[in-house]
Amino acid sequence: MAQKISRKFLILIFVLFCIVFYLFWGPLFPWNPIKIGFTEIPATKATIYATELTKKDSVLYHLDEIIQQEEDFHGIEYSDHIKIVVLSQESNNRRYLPWLGGSGYSVSLSPLDVIYIGANARKYPEGIGPHLRHELSHLLIDQNTSFENAGKMQKQAWFVEGIAEFMSGHGFYNKNDLRRILKSRSAPRPSLEGKIPQDMTWQELQLNYSYYKCFIEYLVDSRGIPKLREYLKLYIEDPDNFTNSFFKIYSVDLDTSLKLFNSELSVGE
Repeated sequence: MAQKISRKFLILIFVLFCIVFYLFWGPLFPWNPIKIGFTEIPATKATIYATELTKKDSVLYHLDEIIQQEEDFHGIEYSDHIKIVVLSQESNNRRYLPWLGGSGYSVSLSPLDVIYIGANARKYPEGIGPHLRHELSHLLIDQNTSFENAGKMQKQAWFVEGIAEFMSGHGFYNKNDLRRILKSRSAPRPSLEGKIPQDMTWQELQLNYSYYKCFIEYLVDSRGIPKLREYLKLYIEDPDNFTNSFFKIYSVDLDTSLKLFNSELSVGE
């Protein structure tokens, strides 16, 4: 009996140790009430936890303004409070985001209303602003749809990633960069179909995300933001029906719009 009690006690101690470890130095960190070494920055609809803040992180103090810009552009509002964790070392990436293998720049965990800004993102010359705006776009869209639909949109990727890249204000390649790459034929012309982001190489992801972003820019420039908002609302309600929804809003089918966009993109090739 004593041996059995001892085993149960050891198992209990081990479980408690794991919970404490993951709360302080692992994936459960956002729900840890005591965040040692992190500065808390409150905002109206979010709370930021950041470590080793520098002048380049000053964008974090303007989160209310950024969130308002996100809501105004998308035409929808955040429904749940957000936790944003800003990490400073690559080793932290591995501890807090083990499934990314330590290589994550930024990621939104939409079902949990959590955004992580990784250490690699903080090395960008532009700072963490583009990554923050990108992930906030994802979280805003996912808070306004079902869990099932959010999964479907991740498989389609092009629209939500295109908007997120558009909102980032930066992106990997601009339209002229894409033209130059396509003209050199150093990479195949992207499309809206293909691999999901998780299966793309880094080079494929850069090219495809830039293509998505430029297509969103094309839609905004040619038909305006209100039309994009209308399409977004239909899209998040029924992502499986995205081609019919596109025709309903834009009075032209998606393939035709893509041909026109590709023709514009080919100018100068």
